[in-house]
Amino acid sequence: MSNGRVDDSAHGGKLGPQGGEKAMMSDMYVHGNDVEGKPLQEDVITREAASKSVHVLGQDSPWEVGFNLIAGLDNAFILGYSFLIMSFLGWAAGSVLFMVGMCICFYCNCVTGTLHTLGGQRNIHFRDLAKVGFGPKWYWAVWVDQWLSLFCSDVGLFILAGESIKGTHDLYRTDAMTLPYWIITFGATYFVFAMCVPHLHGLRWWSSISSILVVVFVAIIFGVSIHDGRTTPARDFGIHETTATGTFNAMGAIGSIAFAFNTVVLPELQATVRPPVVRNFNYIVLPFTYIVGCFPWIILSFVGYWAYGNGVTANLTDSLSGPPWAKALAYMAAFFQILVSLHFYACCIFESLESIWSRKNEGPNSLFNFMIRFLVRGSYVVLSTFVACLLPFFGDFISLTGSLCMIPLDLVLVLALFVKFKGHTMSAPFKIFNIALASLMAVTAIASSIAAVRYIVVDAINFHVFADI
Repeated sequence: MSNGRVDDSAHGGKLGPQGGEKAMMSDMYVHGNDVEGKPLQEDVITREAASKSVHVLGQDSPWEVGFNLIAGLDNAFILGYSFLIMSFLGWAAGSVLFMVGMCICFYCNCVTGTLHTLGGQRNIHFRDLAKVGFGPKWYWAVWVDQWLSLFCSDVGLFILAGESIKGTHDLYRTDAMTLPYWIITFGATYFVFAMCVPHLHGLRWWSSISSILVVVFVAIIFGVSIHDGRTTPARDFGIHETTATGTFNAMGAIGSIAFAFNTVVLPELQATVRPPVVRNFNYIVLPFTYIVGCFPWIILSFVGYWAYGNGVTANLTDSLSGPPWAKALAYMAAFFQILVSLHFYACCIFESLESIWSRKNEGPNSLFNFMIRFLVRGSYVVLSTFVACLLPFFGDFISLTGSLCMIPLDLVLVLALFVKFKGHTMSAPFKIFNIALASLMAVTAIASSIAAVRYIVVDAINFHVFADI
């Protein structure tokens, strides 16, 4: 490479713009070269990255990483998509935008995978990518946005876990245990789990258990929803809101779609996969996740909307007619699955903080590192529990996280980096496509963020803080 351009002579001197693009993609995917075509010594850069982090890097097989990613995407949040996406958009727009959103997110996730070794290093955070691409100021801006996304996701899961155990309790008892008490119960349970699983690498077996739990509650809800849909009178599938409200709902639904297919922790997750990093991630992890992981809950979202129409609840389990034991099993499967998926998101925050204070020459269970883990994770659980009890509107947090954080990071940032570092090798139509897609996603992020903030304000007015929803 010379002067920022591909050296055509290395490929027989016959490469035009499109040929150079294909060769560069081949370098990134197959030979382990970075985005600028520089050869990588992956074992070396993995050790360099590991020396700066308390978490385990480059040790997991792509299948283990795939199950970890599925645990992050296939969590109990999927029980809200029938309401948050389909009921706000209707059959036509909902189905089309669901599929278009999935294709856009898969493409951008693959782009993220190719950028993992940008600059000849393993970029194990989105903020590392931003620093390499745009400088130190962007490092801190992305750091704030990613942490906000992870925190909002975790708060939403705290709320949903509280609702799940409360739903089980209310099936059999009528004493007045309000939602905040159940959220606190979950917070205490999660803290114990978080102390026992120190890093993402330790989730690899729990992810398999998480997948089994997802199958349990999806199968129950799918079966009961089919029964209810066949025995319920005609449902209402129309969009009846005013133009303004309908527009806000549609923008919020787009934010929920972005949330459904993204995690804002792809670089952290890719950092755990063993070399060749890019090839394993883009050729195995992502296709496995989208085919095996996403298909069931997309179908569940459609079936839930078909069965209950606009009457579907924010938590699909609440719409089920029974029997009580089936609803209880679905609730509890979701509750325990949330322990794993919550840790998937929270580990990235824990890793950042614990890497600052922990002694890296000692094991994770040394007395000093254990106390650091206790203080960091205990403080985080207390804060998350408090916010979840204060504003118990989990659907609002889904839309806010997707709009304000996941679209800018998982879509806009990676496309901007892709164009900046590979634009000179792209054909003109391909470059225009990426620029147009990044611009469209940026505008969408702004509009859907406004709608998501409006949701929270309206719900806070209509209900009250520490509400028993």
